[in-house]
Amino acid sequence: MCLSGHAQGVKRLADRAEYVNAILGALLLLVAVMLAGCPSAPLHYTLVRSGEGSLVAPPRASEAAATAPTFQTKIKKSRTHPPRKVDCDIEDGPITIHWHGDSAIAQIKSGGLAQSAPNGALYFDSFKEVPVFQHALVQIESKGCLRSDEDYRLKQLLTQRLPLPSPLAYELRFGSYDLTGYLDLTSDFQMQVVSPLYATNSAGLRFDDGRETGYYSLIPSKSNDHIRIHLSFTIDVFAGKSKPPSQNHIQFPKSFGYSRLFLRSEQSSASSVTRAILVSAPDRIKLAAATTQIQESDSCSAVTDPKVDCIIFPADFGVNATLRVTVNGAEKYVYVGATLGAVLETNSIPKTLRVERFFHGRLIPIAFDQDAPDIGSLVLMPGDQISW
Repeated sequence: MCLSGHAQGVKRLADRAEYVNAILGALLLLVAVMLAGCPSAPLHYTLVRSGEGSLVAPPRASEAAATAPTFQTKIKKSRTHPPRKVDCDIEDGPITIHWHGDSAIAQIKSGGLAQSAPNGALYFDSFKEVPVFQHALVQIESKGCLRSDEDYRLKQLLTQRLPLPSPLAYELRFGSYDLTGYLDLTSDFQMQVVSPLYATNSAGLRFDDGRETGYYSLIPSKSNDHIRIHLSFTIDVFAGKSKPPSQNHIQFPKSFGYSRLFLRSEQSSASSVTRAILVSAPDRIKLAAATTQIQESDSCSAVTDPKVDCIIFPADFGVNATLRVTVNGAEKYVYVGATLGAVLETNSIPKTLRVERFFHGRLIPIAFDQDAPDIGSLVLMPGDQISW
């Protein structure tokens, strides 16, 4: 068959297009095979040694980067971008925050947080500066730079995205009895209130008849990070059994809000009594103002805002907060600031030990050296899952 010059040109173009399509198809197939054979490495935290201590490095951060004098991370969509809001950056404390629109650029200050003293203890200055940073967060919230729920979420993400010693990460998120005298309560906690039971004898004299422990759940709100404190059950300590409603039931506020538990020591020549105070407020700004008043007076009478609830527990009540984790598939509550070693109840690390922690809403493992004891000093975070 004889083709015209025009028809021959069209045929050559069609043959060339078919050839190019064949090459592209082969390349795409090769890329698909390579991707199938080389899946991306799963995310994990890494426990790394720094000086004489250790820190938890975030996913995809090398040991060199995690232990460098400075470390920077960008947390996208950290806030609803407020137009015309100024002075929202944070320069005070161990962590700086600079804003690029709705993204927070967080950086550990020069010198880092993971330095250790010769005896292996973390420099106390790093811990003393955390309340300064927490106060700075409240300040920018009061300016309208952050909403209350964004403040809470930002602290949570900072503990997941920055290489921090685990005790310091815990303090950054919840506060510290030792340094600030209070603990921020969230739905990850449970409150225990131990109180005396009294009875009256035939002569009309009252006497100590035992102890009861009330367990209070912290119910989360469905719309934000507020909580409500609710009595779950009580136990007669001496009888060792659950019982009907508590004889010493504490009436906590029925509305949802933010709660902060203080432990105050009353010193005298004869004794040292620890007094517990609970403050609940509708927002973090009011909570911060009430905190200052409590710290200056150790009394609820100093709290002037009528929208803030303040409760002083009787001196003969023992008050504590415990944290929820999972151990070998069972829910368990541990004391505030508990380490993994306390849960294991042994100095040796099981060879099959696995520790998982939340990162952006899902559990990922913490990689650690099985032959080093560092993992035993890991301070537990809410929702940690431990198995062996």
